[in-house]
Amino acid sequence: MAGRKSSIGIHNLVFAITYRLCQQVSVIGNPRKKGPMVKSPLLMLIGIVIATLIVWQLPASTMSLGICQGLAIALLVVIAKLLQKFIETNRLRLQMAIMQSEVSQLHRQVADLKAEAWHDKLTGLGNRNFLEDRFSLAKERSTRNNSVFALIMIDLNDFKSINDHFGHAAGDEVLIAVARRLSASVRGTDSVIRLGGDEFVVLVEEAERTEGLFHLGQKLMDTFFDDIELSNHQLVHVGASMGMARFPVEGVEIVRLLDLADQGMYESKASQRMPIELS
Repeated sequence: MAGRKSSIGIHNLVFAITYRLCQQVSVIGNPRKKGPMVKSPLLMLIGIVIATLIVWQLPASTMSLGICQGLAIALLVVIAKLLQKFIETNRLRLQMAIMQSEVSQLHRQVADLKAEAWHDKLTGLGNRNFLEDRFSLAKERSTRNNSVFALIMIDLNDFKSINDHFGHAAGDEVLIAVARRLSASVRGTDSVIRLGGDEFVVLVEEAERTEGLFHLGQKLMDTFFDDIELSNHQLVHVGASMGMARFPVEGVEIVRLLDLADQGMYESKASQRMPIELS
């Protein structure tokens, strides 16, 4: 009698667990149906495993077909739910990875566009947009610190003859070589800009001392003494003319200072005098 009662008690326990699991399966399968629900499918799976182990220990005579079917259905649904959750989690991770890749690519594209907008494609030097930005910053520092900076305009002499005689590819090589030499001759605080064609500008910070400015101008001129070797091993010589203007001594606007430096450059070119004179 006691054994029979124990068997019935176990039978009732398994039935209760199975009923609860089926109730959970019903709620999972029908989102509109309200009722108590185990939020974690993993917990449901653990419950099913426990119920299955209990059933496994029962005599065959006490096992109900309904209980077995309920456990099987609950097990399949929970496994499907776990697989669905796994797929959704990995899909979200994949979507996040794709989004991060697209954002990184967008940042690179923006950086590339900014570099193209501010730099000369041939020489890698700053362009006119870059000059205007650096001029604005230098102007703010000069006004705040009561200091002086200068613009030096550089134009290559008879550059057209190089293009005509050696070709435009050779002319590009000359421009690249000149850009490298000018960049190597200035301080880290100064900026070398290619305005276009064969015209360059050097923005010189802290140019209060006139003798220091003259020394830098002469150093820049010295970069043109040596011939430039082309890729075909031909040597070409290129000279230059320079002019300069200082902020705020000669002017405070970039257009005014560039005009004065340009005027001084053409006066230097006409007189063929190498020493730089202040405009």
